[in-house]
Amino acid sequence: MGAKVHSLPREWREFFCCALMLLLLPCLPLVAEWLFSPNGVDERSVFMFISMYSIGIGITSRNVFYFAVSVIVCLVYCVAYGALVAKSPHAYACAGLTAKLVIGFMVLWHLLERYDRHVSSQEPFFEFADKA
Repeated sequence: MGAKVHSLPREWREFFCCALMLLLLPCLPLVAEWLFSPNGVDERSVFMFISMYSIGIGITSRNVFYFAVSVIVCLVYCVAYGALVAKSPHAYACAGLTAKLVIGFMVLWHLLERYDRHVSSQEPFFEFADKA
């Protein structure tokens, strides 16, 4: 008989599952646009993505301040998206590097919060899985 293969501890599996489902899976439309569009990802897509992504991960937070920040980010990028679609010259004020920094900051903050919830506090990611 061979040696038993050990898997990651349950709390780490919960954390990685959360990161995959909440932080990476929503990025698939941008990845698809990058793969199939000859011009790469359009800035309008990035702005729409950031507005929806920020509110999406903000809603799953238990930190009221983080939720409030995510709502503000959502509103700012919704307005920026509208300005970009209307071809306003002010729309490019928060383009490019700023968008990448905002999304990176939000992902990092959410990963830290989820680490605390799933690894430190050992909360399950799929709460319904423990009910059965």
